[in-house]
Amino acid sequence: MNWDGIVSLLIASIEALLIFNLIIFVDKNKINFLIIILVSLLASYQFMEFLICNQEMITPLNTYLAFMIITLVPTLNFFLINRITNYNEKKTFRFLELFFAVSALFFIVFYGLNYTLFEVKKCTVFYATYNYPLGFLYGVYYYLPILISFLMILNKRKNSDNQSLKIKLNILLSGYFFIIIPPLIGFILRIFELKEISISMESILCKFAFFYAIAISYYSIFNSKFKDERNYFKYLSGYK
Repeated sequence: MNWDGIVSLLIASIEALLIFNLIIFVDKNKINFLIIILVSLLASYQFMEFLICNQEMITPLNTYLAFMIITLVPTLNFFLINRITNYNEKKTFRFLELFFAVSALFFIVFYGLNYTLFEVKKCTVFYATYNYPLGFLYGVYYYLPILISFLMILNKRKNSDNQSLKIKLNILLSGYFFIIIPPLIGFILRIFELKEISISMESILCKFAFFYAIAISYYSIFNSKFKDERNYFKYLSGYK
């Protein structure tokens, strides 16, 4: 029996349940809307990796589609954190939003025009390894907004006197811990020239991002008028 990609299916299934609950139980404000899209992208990538590795749908086009999905994640996450921290009101951070959005569009278009260069090098139960052009440049694009977003959360938490906001930011930091570790490990592996695992970091990061998906889903509950299902139905019925 082929177990390659089975972890991706498990994560995609749980993230699909998260999306279902978010659609039903949280307010549809701008931040929660971004969270729903972000979790949807993470789930979609995991499902694509399952199709590629487990169902042997190994084609350059399917590999490109998986990368197209994952390419949107760092930029969308930056948009999310920018609004949670209110840094989007500053010109510098509005410029960064535009820069990362243009960078994502560049890679989507460039890779779309060269999708035949994509190759699945290896599939395992836990992760996949790909060959694709502009690997180093893509890595810089991928990890830079993630790192900046992490620093934004830390800085906002340090300078805020709002205890409620600090609790929300702690929730984000608990999830962010899991998506900061893989890039650090990848950097160390590259120093020691252990490239086979380091070039799989995008795939591995998306596995760890499962915990981030849980964190931002939990955050969205705090970002709603109700905190649990009972309050949700009271809210629907107009009870105060």
